[in-house]
Amino acid sequence: MNFSPKNRFLSIWLLFLPLMLQAQNQHVMFERLSVEQGLSQSQVMSLCQDKQGFMWIGTRNGLNRYDGYEFIHYKKIKDDPTSLSDNLINTIFEDHDGTLWVGSGNGLNRLDPHTRTFKRYFHSPTDTNTLSNNHIQVVIQDKNELLWIGTSWGLNEYDPATQKVTRHYFAKSDVDSADQNRIWDVITIPDGRLVIATDAGLRFYNPESRESSLIQHNPRSAQSICNNQVRKLLYDEMGRIWIGTLEGLCTLDLESGAISRFMHHPDNPNTISRDVISAILKDQSGDLWIGTEWGLNKYDPQTGQWNRYLYEPDDPYSVSNNYISAVYESRSGILWFGTFHWGINKYVPAKQVFKYYPSFAIHDGAGFVDYNVISLFQSRDDSFWIGTYGGLFQWDRKQNLIRHYYSESRSSLAPIGNFIQTINEDENGFLWVGSIKGNRSGLSRYNPRDGRFRHYQHDPGDSHSLSSNDINVVLVDGEGVLWIGTDGGGLNQYDQPTNRFIHYTTDYNDTNRIAGNWINTLLEDHTGLLWMGTDQGISSFNKDTKEFKNYLYHPDDPTTLVGQRITALFEDSLYRFWIATEDGLNLMNRETGLFITYTALDLSPSTIIYSILEDQSGLLWLSTSSGLLRFDPVSETFVEFDENDGLHVVDFNAGSAWRIRDGELFFGGKSGLIGFRPEQIHSQDFIPPIVITDFRVFNESLPVHILQGSDDPIHLGHRDRSLAFEFVALDFTSPQKNQYLYKMEGFDREWIQAGERRFASYTNLNPGTYTFRVQGSSAYGVWNEEGAQISFVIVPPFWQTFWFQFILLLLTGVAIYGGHRYRVRQHEHRAIELTEEVDKRTKELAQSRGEYQR
Repeated sequence: MNFSPKNRFLSIWLLFLPLMLQAQNQHVMFERLSVEQGLSQSQVMSLCQDKQGFMWIGTRNGLNRYDGYEFIHYKKIKDDPTSLSDNLINTIFEDHDGTLWVGSGNGLNRLDPHTRTFKRYFHSPTDTNTLSNNHIQVVIQDKNELLWIGTSWGLNEYDPATQKVTRHYFAKSDVDSADQNRIWDVITIPDGRLVIATDAGLRFYNPESRESSLIQHNPRSAQSICNNQVRKLLYDEMGRIWIGTLEGLCTLDLESGAISRFMHHPDNPNTISRDVISAILKDQSGDLWIGTEWGLNKYDPQTGQWNRYLYEPDDPYSVSNNYISAVYESRSGILWFGTFHWGINKYVPAKQVFKYYPSFAIHDGAGFVDYNVISLFQSRDDSFWIGTYGGLFQWDRKQNLIRHYYSESRSSLAPIGNFIQTINEDENGFLWVGSIKGNRSGLSRYNPRDGRFRHYQHDPGDSHSLSSNDINVVLVDGEGVLWIGTDGGGLNQYDQPTNRFIHYTTDYNDTNRIAGNWINTLLEDHTGLLWMGTDQGISSFNKDTKEFKNYLYHPDDPTTLVGQRITALFEDSLYRFWIATEDGLNLMNRETGLFITYTALDLSPSTIIYSILEDQSGLLWLSTSSGLLRFDPVSETFVEFDENDGLHVVDFNAGSAWRIRDGELFFGGKSGLIGFRPEQIHSQDFIPPIVITDFRVFNESLPVHILQGSDDPIHLGHRDRSLAFEFVALDFTSPQKNQYLYKMEGFDREWIQAGERRFASYTNLNPGTYTFRVQGSSAYGVWNEEGAQISFVIVPPFWQTFWFQFILLLLTGVAIYGGHRYRVRQHEHRAIELTEEVDKRTKELAQSRGEYQR
């Protein structure tokens, strides 16, 4: 198939423009959670976040608690009255006291936070102080702390203080009783009335006076509600009630009584995607999210703009299913969309900063073309030029028009070659385009005045032609001189008056020659010195003296470059000179010729930096083989952005980067183009709750939900010395990037950096008093420094207790004293015996002497 230039332009324009329009305005990323990630079932009926921060998901097959990493399931268990009463979970509600109420297809359930068991509430036909029906559709709480439970047959009032249930039925003689008592949704409005969605229309009910009124659809009036089968309700701060029915969306202004309708129109894309309304939510920014049986919709009340989000089989970031059954916004601003056939879709507004311009393939006369974006440039007329593996594109961003230049032959209407590696513009307004890949590549000059290209290629018989057809980089210096870096042919200087190329190549025996012939990047610094990055290091070139100076990698010298293959050169606004190699980032001191190396420690060693841009705040943005890095030269810290942060492109290309004049940054990669404004990327101020989710002693879990934060420490035996803890930061933005610190007070001297690890273990703790503390951060580095804690005491064995040792000491003292007294008495007794013996002998001696004298 052959295309004339006009036909080629139109055909490619028609294919490319819809994708670009979609990308620029509405291409957003939804993250999917379903059975594959641990959800108990893919049909999601209800969503709720509790005060601790856990997400609760009700499905047709059980209740799920989600912490960002894993799901815990709660289901009906046969013959266990403390389990759920049914697995069909229609609604989940947390009251003002933090009690979780779960409405099912067969009864109401209240979760006991201490025992993690449920109390069931059922209908009894013989007891009017029970629910009017077991099929629970909605649970809410009013300003008087009363719960209102809507069922398939009647409304119920539950007083938690008295635990009394009061049934409320509605009757209107000309309306079917079943229709007006089938309750789908209930909301409260500021005057204390309840607004109730029924199959008979919209009912207003005053619980105190028991007065009610019914608003119904009038087929003869456009000022009535869309349909009597009302499913979802929302009250906004403007005093309007949003009413979702089976035949459209409408609003009721409570002050004026005016009703406005929003209906689907097949021929108008700026309308709702379908009229069957299944969910309504107003988010923190004021936008409304409307779920239908065929697509998710966002409505901006300020502009009246509708945006539709539908399932796209080839887009893993589209909504997973078109039937949106539930919509919820968690406290950090994340939106959760339950579907009726494929789990949950999570939408993080902070991740939508990175606009995605997708890569795609088309079929033309040359076959399938893959648009791998390898070069970017903004010309003086504000055209944005995109070099790809499928030709050259000119993008008028104001009108959002695309023109494609594709080479099928050596035509002057397209550049030579379709692998467009580099683009630049000279002082005369000519565009210079370099391509790679052999004989069908080279250098092309585009004249915007006549729309034609002039081609330059290597001629073996002409020593003044290009030294190589593979053009890696084109630079126009401050004097208007054109410099061309080639792949294997060294450096070329183009002399326009003579139409000749001057060659500079390497000679490994001559240090005054360029470091290598494979030149990947060129830069002219603020002094006019020319720098080139090669496969063997970097070279500077003095254009006046024609002298080269080389800076090479020496593995044994840490003050030299880290790595020899140069991927990017960059001079920032403070004239600091940055060099990226395949092994890291270098800062060069041009006075000393020494280098400082910076490395993001948490990156894979295989990560390669491909390009460097600076934003308006002085931060450096580095495209890599696995995402983007933001580097702060002041704090010398890196922040990593990858697919978890909304990047649709993570494997970028060398040299494919550009900062346009309004400050927006663009990076090209193997799967397309991304653009963003760095000032919109800021750390959220949301402080994630920290929860200790498990406390195990010899692998036996203790009731951590009771112990956590308690003022009374738990007492453990002296044998309970093997302990383990699990914990979580409840930030759902990118849970994989949450960070943790922990410390065992009484054992650890310093906080232990756990990184992304969510557990800690200790063995052979000595008896004593301990407090385990944990802190955590969000994906954006916002720390909860208060964290969570559990205190406990390891009780020593009885022989190590104070009283035992005191008694033992006392007994020992008594024994010593007793022994001492015994010995003293023995000595005294012996002394008496000796005295008596002496006296006896003395008397005997005296007696003997007396007898002798006689």
